[in-house]
Amino acid sequence: MSHKSVAPVPLQDSFSSIRVALYSHDTCGLGHLRRNMLIARTLRRELLANVLIISGIREAGAFPLEQGIDTLLLPALSKRGNLDYRPRRLDLSLKEVVAVRSGAIGAALHAFDPDVFIVDNVPRGAVAELDPVLRSLRPRHSVYCVLGLRDVLDRPEQVHREWEASAALAAIREHYDAVWIYGDPSVYDGAAEYGFPADVHRKLQYTGYLNPLAHQPPHKETTMRSDEQRDVCVVGGGHDGSQIALAFAAASAETSRPGLVLTGPFMSAEHLRELQSATRTDATVVVRRFVPNPLPLYRGAHNVVSMGGYNTLLEVLAVGKRPLVVPRIEPRCEQLIRAGAFERLGLVDVLHPSMLTPATVRQWLDVRHESPPDTPARIAMDGLDKIVEMVRHIGLNDTHSLQSTVV
Repeated sequence: MSHKSVAPVPLQDSFSSIRVALYSHDTCGLGHLRRNMLIARTLRRELLANVLIISGIREAGAFPLEQGIDTLLLPALSKRGNLDYRPRRLDLSLKEVVAVRSGAIGAALHAFDPDVFIVDNVPRGAVAELDPVLRSLRPRHSVYCVLGLRDVLDRPEQVHREWEASAALAAIREHYDAVWIYGDPSVYDGAAEYGFPADVHRKLQYTGYLNPLAHQPPHKETTMRSDEQRDVCVVGGGHDGSQIALAFAAASAETSRPGLVLTGPFMSAEHLRELQSATRTDATVVVRRFVPNPLPLYRGAHNVVSMGGYNTLLEVLAVGKRPLVVPRIEPRCEQLIRAGAFERLGLVDVLHPSMLTPATVRQWLDVRHESPPDTPARIAMDGLDKIVEMVRHIGLNDTHSLQSTVV
């Protein structure tokens, strides 16, 4: 594809007009949205880009947005299995809701007219809703389309089945200029594990992991003093983290330190009531639903117990903690694979869900766990730097330089 002509001089003026659209299908949890928010803030801060985030998560409005960043909120979908999508709130058929979402995305992109369109994780979007959008972008020869993938997708055999069923590789061949893997091949080499065909492999570029502390302005939010030495448990979006939260709460109640459970906005009302009931008689264990910026909590924590999501692990590692990871093992093994890779580097401790009890958690909490001082040397965490440079080259209409920025 050719690209829009963006005047390279002066740089400050040229990048004030760069437009980036980020698509996050977000049918389960907050991980994709939070990763896109991080990328958006970085591109705005470093390149003065105007960024439109497209998402079906209404909680997107709970995240602070800087000048130059905004969101387009879509009717929500939920996912019960790997490919089992349902309307989350509207009493309409899936086909009708997808038509509304697809139409809204297409109209927004036509009006916004981005220089770069970054699609998170799903080449054709949820329920192939991006098919007409991607087809409409191609004739315009003005949008550089990127598929952004997290470090680990799932077991290779499962990825092959799903991508074959969804014609994902055909979509990558036809519509995408590049595939960015937000990871480090020395930690997990997804390109090798998934055996992408040669033509797709040529589009792959590892960025390194996305360091949540890089390029970010200091946050004013301080939800916990560093001298409180509180143990913290975080279970991602919360839809499947109740057993971890309950085990942590029981273990934390037996220690001499206060504990905090972040349930996530998607923990069911039933499981939330169960957790609140279990902690009601112990004032030392606090339950909170959602915190837009959990980094102060992790930084001041004595220890952190978490699931194995991409964003959470990088946030905890970035502030110097070595978490106990209880990974999700179904419907995907992504978290189990990632946790194992990080454990082999000595960055995390892993507790398989089958071994989860208050006693096993308590035993781990009794010892203070810090990340190794050479953590940055063990894992490439310069992904945001690489993304800034790649978008900079796209803006300067230099695709040859773009292809050579990441080895």
